[in-house]
Order: sequence, then C-alpha cells, then structure tokens
Amino acid sequence: MNILFVLYGGVETNSFLCLSRFAKELHRRGHRCAVVPLRGKMKPWEEPYLKVFKAQQILKNLGICFENGKRADVIHAWTPRQNVVDFVLKYQKAEPTPLFVFSEDDEEWLVQQWMKLPSQGICEKIKNIFCIKKIPPYLSDPLQMKSFLRVANSIAVITPALQKKLPAGLSSDVLTLGVDLKEFFPRTAVSSLQKKYHLDSAEKVIVYCGGVGPFTEASIKDLCQMVTLLNQRGYRTRLVRSGIRSLSTIDGIKKEDLKYVLDLGILPREEIPELMSLADVFVQPGRPSPFEEGRLPCKIAEFMAMGIPTILPHCNIGLLVQERQEAMTHKTGTAEEMSSLCEQIFTDPLLETLLRKGARQFAEKYFDIKKNTDQLERQIRRMCDSYHL
Repeated sequence: MNILFVLYGGVETNSFLCLSRFAKELHRRGHRCAVVPLRGKMKPWEEPYLKVFKAQQILKNLGICFENGKRADVIHAWTPRQNVVDFVLKYQKAEPTPLFVFSEDDEEWLVQQWMKLPSQGICEKIKNIFCIKKIPPYLSDPLQMKSFLRVANSIAVITPALQKKLPAGLSSDVLTLGVDLKEFFPRTAVSSLQKKYHLDSAEKVIVYCGGVGPFTEASIKDLCQMVTLLNQRGYRTRLVRSGIRSLSTIDGIKKEDLKYVLDLGILPREEIPELMSLADVFVQPGRPSPFEEGRLPCKIAEFMAMGIPTILPHCNIGLLVQERQEAMTHKTGTAEEMSSLCEQIFTDPLLETLLRKGARQFAEKYFDIKKNTDQLERQIRRMCDSYHL
C-alpha cells in the first residue's frame, strides 16, 4: 500500500520520531510510506523507508510521493490539528481516499489552555470568540475537529482516556507507540560519556530527554526542583537533560533550580540510547491533568526498553504497571513526592533490580514496534476493505 502520513509538526518533533518508527516497520513489510510535515523547517531527511514532501508538492502532483507514481491508498492523519485537517480536505477533494486518524493528545484541553478558557462549554465559547482570537493552525479547532473525526474511516488513540473525548457514537482502537527493542536494550553505562560530561561515579544520574514546550514547562521545573531536593537530603544527584529549548527559559525557574542540572541541548538521535544508559533512574514528571492523562511520551518506551528503573505519573500507561515491580508511580507530581520515590530506589538494591527487570519486560509487552505495527496494519487493512466494499 501507499501510505501518506500527515503530521502537524516538523521533522524535529517527537511525533515525527514515533511516526518514523511505524513507517520503518511498514516499509520492511513492503508498504511505501511518505510524510508531509506541516510546521517547522524542512530539515534534511534521507532515510529510504520514509519520503518527506512539502504540502504544495503533493497537492500539485498526488503521485509524486511514491515510487509507483500512484496516489495514496491511505491517508494517516497524525493528530486532528487544524493544519492537518486543512491539508487532508484539500487532498480528498482532489482524490477521495480512506482516512485513518490518530490522536495523541487531549486536543480540547490544549486549546482551552492556550485560550485561557474554562473547560465548561468550550466549543460554544470558541464559536463566539473565534473571529476575535484565531486559533493557530498547529492546534485544533474543536468544532472542526469533531466534524473531521466523524468523516474518518478509522480512528486510533494513544491512551484509553482519549476514547472518552471522541464525539458520541464514534469508536476507536488504542494504539501504543513502539520502539525497536534491538536498538533500545539494557546495557552498561558508557564510561567515556561519564568522563565527557564530568559525572562522578558516586553521583546518581537522572537522564531526561525531551523538549520544553508551553504545556511541559511546569512539570520539567518540578523535575529540576526534585533533583535539588535530593541533593539537599544528602543524595548526590545530577539531572542530565537533552532536548529543544534551554531549561533556563522556563517561566519562573530560578538559578538554584538548575544548580544540579547538565543541559546538553539537542543531540543526534543515534546518541540518545548511550546517553540513557547513564541513568540510575528515569522520572517522567507531570501533575494530574487531562493533558497528562491523554498523552504517552515516547521517552517512556525508550527508557523502559533499556531496563532503567522508572517512575511514572499515575495515569495513562502508569495505570498498567505492577507497582514496585515494573515501575513506581507518583500521584501528585510534586518535587517532594518524586524525590521520595527516587530515595526508595537509591536505598534499596533489591527494589532497583526488580524495577530494571520489570521495566524491560513491560516494554516487551507494550512497546514492541513489531507488535504495535501488526495492530496498525490490521486496522488499516480492515478500513480499506470496508472502504472499497
């Protein structure tokens, strides 16, 4: 099949990374994959399993994407953001095509936060003020999103919580992100990296790979403060972080919050597994909110596949883990609670060993890209069969 992914963001986003992993596995199975990133710079991308095109290139020539010169057999809309909706409708006007929509966020909540609106009656409020304060195309217009979802031929969501956000009467599958378990696997920390980053062998290291965005600023600030608390309590700990945007730009963050932080900025993707190998613990921050309930950061799959003791929010994938065996979960996301959980791991070698083994086993069960692509492929084939009846 010819599969055209439509992505709200650019090649530099984590969403592109997750999408590319599905595309790589689909390519191995004989499918042809292309993607149109609708925001961000067109950075070089030369991997043969996924062709990258600009929107106008495709709309001028629907057959440009694939080696056989034919149109897409499937449009895979990666989140129903407004720029994705606009492109898909233009494509389908020229060539009706089966539409698969994948949702990875609570879209209405994101718009609510951006527009600083109360949650009750959000669609009605947006309808009344839409002409005054226009929603940017990289977010969803909740009214148009609902209409878009109703015309989709098949829908998948990243967590069960998002199934409850669909318009009444619509059904969906839960499709979990995946990683190559041969790329992300348990390994000994790379000593040359420890020397390169001047990490003391007596220090505990917490690695965090992720960019700073408007909806993640507060939780990353909690993570920095957690590391400060650990040091104040006598546990020499360093946070080693990589990702887009400096932590020093976070609103309200103080110099003392960054005292024990090594901020590396953006690193090449091929260096990430070795960086992760330095971690004694992985902590995914996040205070309770619809945003955290609906999302599944790809770094969780990566760290767990590497057998790193993991601390997660008590929501989304955190609801599936066996507590103190596969991972530990925090209920509030405060620096105090997360630091307390770290202390338990630091002081209990048996617990640490259990969590290392359990994290890998959990990843093998839920995050195997081959198994998850099996599910995606089945859902797409069912959709296409039904479409052509």
